Amino acid sequence: MIGADLLDVSHEAWNTAATRLRSTGVFADEERMFPSSSVLRKIIAQFQKMVQSEGYSGGDLEIGEIDQSREGVDFLIFDRQRYSDVHSAVDAWYSEYVDRWRKRIAERVADWIGRLEKLKATMREWLPADMSVVDRPATPMHEELMRKFKVSTAQMPTFEVRRGTERVMRVQPKGLWIIGANGRVDLITATASFILVDESEPLSGTPNWQYYTSANKQRPTRLDQAQFISLLN
Repeated sequence: MIGADLLDVSHEAWNTAATRLRSTGVFADEERMFPSSSVLRKIIAQFQKMVQSEGYSGGDLEIGEIDQSREGVDFLIFDRQRYSDVHSAVDAWYSEYVDRWRKRIAERVADWIGRLEKLKATMREWLPADMSVVDRPATPMHEELMRKFKVSTAQMPTFEVRRGTERVMRVQPKGLWIIGANGRVDLITATASFILVDESEPLSGTPNWQYYTSANKQRPTRLDQAQFISLLN
C-alpha cells in the first residue's frame, strides 16, 4: 500500500521516473512531481517498489544531493549498480537532460515553422481574386532556449498581402515562446496593427489562431476567413 507522502504522485510521474531510471540509471525531479529529498530518504524503499512496478529493474536506488543546484534541481535518485558516486550520476543526468531538451526545442521550432507555412497557405486561400501573397525575406529565429540548448537558427516565413502592387498587410512572425501563447505573429496594415497568437497546446497539431486589437487587448477574436477579410479592409 502506498504511503501518505506519495499519495499525490500521479501515475504519469511514476512512469516518467521509471523510464528515466531504465534509460540512464538516474532520475532528477525536474518537474517537482515528488516530495523533497528529506522525505524521500525515509521512504526510498517504497519509491523503489513503485518504479519497479512501472518497469524499472536495475539495482538499489540512492538519493544524492547536488552541491550546486543545476536547472533548479538539487537532488537526484540513481542506480548504485551503475554509478559509484553522486558526481558521476549528476554528469549522466545532465548530459541526458541537455540532449532531451535539445530534441524538444528543435521539435517545437520545426512545428512553429510548419504552422507559419500553413498560416500563409490558409491566408492565400482566403484572399479575394484581386489580392495575393508575396514573400518577404525570412525573419531569423534564434530565441533564448534555442541558444541555451544549441539549436540552429531557423527562418520564419514573412510575407505581405497585396492588392496589385499595393501592400495591404504585412505578416510578421515575432516568436514562439510567448507568455500565454504558442507563438505570436504581428499583422500590420496602413492604419492598424493586430497581435495574432496561437492558443493551442504545444505540439497539439491543430493551431487555434486568435487576434487582439489595440482597442481590445483582453478578449481575442478567432481568426477565420470573414475576420481576416475584415482586417484587410
